Amino acid sequence: MSDVFKPENQMNYTMHDFRKNKEMASAFINSLVNLNKFISFEQRDPFQFKNEINETPGFNEWDRFARFE
Repeated sequence: MSDVFKPENQMNYTMHDFRKNKEMASAFINSLVNLNKFISFEQRDPFQFKNEINETPGFNEWDRFARFE
């Protein structure tokens, strides 16, 4: 993961490192704390995800998740 986040110090990550790449940070944290959400992220259809973004441009990621649930 260090090549994705490029932390300033190779031995630890800071919140600043995660904020530089929010999408990957979300996947990384989900892999640690929420296995089901991480698996659904890995198995998602990228074309369907892009269509959802186009259908609901004012929604953030949480709104889309809540709509699905």
